[in-house]
Amino acid sequence: TNGFARWVAPLSGGAAGGAAAAAEPQTVFQILPQPSTGTTEYTIAIDGQQLRYRNTPPQWTNFVWPNPQGSPGATLSATTFDGRTVQLVNEPGRYGLEKLINSAQRKRRPDGTFDLTWAQGSVNVSVTMRIISTSQPTSGGGDQPQQQSLRGLQLPSSVADASAGAA
Repeated sequence: TNGFARWVAPLSGGAAGGAAAAAEPQTVFQILPQPSTGTTEYTIAIDGQQLRYRNTPPQWTNFVWPNPQGSPGATLSATTFDGRTVQLVNEPGRYGLEKLINSAQRKRRPDGTFDLTWAQGSVNVSVTMRIISTSQPTSGGGDQPQQQSLRGLQLPSSVADASAGAA
């Protein structure tokens, strides 16, 4: 069983056997777009992941931060009815998401979700955000972090009953 945790569903969100992703914490969150008056659509991009909303029935969209497959940064742009593109937020770099959130008017709801609103001129964009999970940073390599996560796990004494007949 040496190294077992490294090969079975690593809890750090990385691929099995991958030590690079295990060293960095990740947050999984969802954004629910809200209808926006004065716009035909708006787009939120976070680390290469994109939500394009066209004032249709809203649906939760999943995001991962940081996203190792995308370029770091966060943007929010809207298209007005007369065809103009309004850039509400453009924050390149690793902490673009944090700057995007900090630039919004924020309100925490009793259910733990957050209402975020950005405004520029007559354009207002609002979304609801909820945190799904957060992994903590790990130290060192190998399989030590995952073994700590499995500490205290009780395995069954047997997987199959040898006395049971074949079905």
